[in-house]
Amino acid sequence: MSNSGCHSNSTPYKTCKLLKRLVQLLVRQRLMADGSDGTRSDAIEWAKILGDELMVGSRVHIAQAEKPTAGADSTAPKADTDQPAAKDDKPNTVRTSHVITSGLKLLVLYFSGRWCPVCAEFDTVIRDVYAGLKSLEESSDIEVVWIPCDLSEDACKIHLRRIGSLLGALWSPKRLQELSDRWKVSSIPTALVLDARDGRVVTACARRDMEEVHERAVRRGSKDTRNSESYGALMFRWLELLDAQRAALDDGMPLKIDESSDSESSGGSVRSSRNSRASKASSRRNSTNLAQQPAEDES
Repeated sequence: MSNSGCHSNSTPYKTCKLLKRLVQLLVRQRLMADGSDGTRSDAIEWAKILGDELMVGSRVHIAQAEKPTAGADSTAPKADTDQPAAKDDKPNTVRTSHVITSGLKLLVLYFSGRWCPVCAEFDTVIRDVYAGLKSLEESSDIEVVWIPCDLSEDACKIHLRRIGSLLGALWSPKRLQELSDRWKVSSIPTALVLDARDGRVVTACARRDMEEVHERAVRRGSKDTRNSESYGALMFRWLELLDAQRAALDDGMPLKIDESSDSESSGGSVRSSRNSRASKASSRRNSTNLAQQPAEDES
């Protein structure tokens, strides 16, 4: 007796699956043509989460990363970064909606505090990686926002000078707590790659990824670490993960997310440091649990 149903190995089954996928794509294109993207019903309003304005670490934010001057790193911080900030020294800001647009694909949230020695080490890494990513043709697909974990607003202003041309959320203990709870961040430094559309975690191992890529760039002996194809490979990998997740959602399939966070893999994520063993121990000791912050920030 023949079975009229579609089996997984049969041609009708494959045809049904292809037709289903085609219908999904056609529906999405129709909705986009009408001015509404059906996949964005759960889109995040980043201005409500990160604030209406974001700090700018340098006066020329993206231009410095995209147009480096020959023989110099234009995103490098100034020498007097440890000088106390004036009380009326307000940081430069941009509208959140102007830099995190609807066309953005990836958003990296970077949790870091000036009081954390491991963060100070990784600040240098993420500055270089950010400059490298922003030198790519796909630079408009990604943005990085620093979430300050500093103990005071003055300490945050000093830290902002070290952070290079990264965007930064305004200092707010309440916002830090909300963001930490939302994305389950318990220690720093932590970097999360998110789907900019809905805030879904693409990978929780961004810190490890960036350290490995930065190490390869330095090992190649390039004076300007932005001139490395390694950053193109990193961008391609993250975009592949994003596409795979979105396709799985469209097909109603379970998502495959690397749930191991940077804090869990921190022991092996500081291989690029000369004192990797000392950094490994530091990463495990103070590594900096957000619940164990020092009572006062060092001046």
